Amino acid sequence: MYKFKFIDIEEYDDSYVNSPVYTKSYLSFLKCWRKLSPVIVRISYNDKLRGYLLGVSKTLFGVRMFGSPLPGCLLPYIGYYMEDNDIDYVTLLKDSFLFLRKTFNYVSICDIKFSEEMINNLDFNIKSKEKKSTFILDIDRSLDDVKKGFSKTYRNYINYFEKHDGVIKEDYSNEFLEIHNAQLRDVFKRDNINSPNIISKYQLMIDNCQSRGMLYFLKAGRPSKQNISSSIFLYYGKMAFFLSNASYTENLKDRANQSLMWTAIKFFHNKGVKKIDLVGPGEYKKYYGGEPIVFYNIIDGNKLLIAFMRMLKRAYLFKLTRVKM
Repeated sequence: MYKFKFIDIEEYDDSYVNSPVYTKSYLSFLKCWRKLSPVIVRISYNDKLRGYLLGVSKTLFGVRMFGSPLPGCLLPYIGYYMEDNDIDYVTLLKDSFLFLRKTFNYVSICDIKFSEEMINNLDFNIKSKEKKSTFILDIDRSLDDVKKGFSKTYRNYINYFEKHDGVIKEDYSNEFLEIHNAQLRDVFKRDNINSPNIISKYQLMIDNCQSRGMLYFLKAGRPSKQNISSSIFLYYGKMAFFLSNASYTENLKDRANQSLMWTAIKFFHNKGVKKIDLVGPGEYKKYYGGEPIVFYNIIDGNKLLIAFMRMLKRAYLFKLTRVKM
């Protein structure tokens, strides 16, 4: 049986982890942005360290909640960082719930490794599950092979942008965030929905993550236009996440978005990153050649509490995407 122990964040050595979601910097960002308390659980088996479960907690109306992650965090999963690949996640998940329910009334664990096959093999009853999906782009191969995975149209767009003197630059300034926020408002306006203000979120991310070089902010321009499109990525170790991309409507014809992605791929390839999570479904994402992945969030708690959390999540999403009047 696995053994668990809560440890302070100072005791956790994240220097060798392979994804930004397992870093202290990312947990510190969630603490500052969402006012959540980082939670780190040390996992051992036969008195040998096997890895960690990372997440956040919050107490609301006297109810103690643990999430890996909780709703409203930047990325849909955190989960387990384990030192070995040969892990029985069915047993690990069952033992984790037994441990965590001694402290928390609500427990939610979402891990990219929680596949359909694993869920079907669970040998214990779960209170609730949520199906999620994303696209994972494998860049642990030659750049020529990666680019061949792009659709022909996307490859043509990259050539078009280059032939028309397109330029891609890094930019971590406040002006970049202000322009990216304005571009996002324009994107959301095309669908007649509100756009959340992202400036303070990414300023906090810069404060917590950029000292370790975990962010990659790109802007695309032409000789007569300084910033027509922009993208934001989070990365560490062998994993990168595509957080945001936006263009002004009037500049869509410049075909800059695909060149932003291609520039990022080349950068991450040089840094030793193996995979890029395109973060969520989306028709346009499949044209980058990513593999569609289905994974699950597993939830434990009483039925009323789970229903309440679902209501809060729906209210949060409605607030983000309510139709403009």
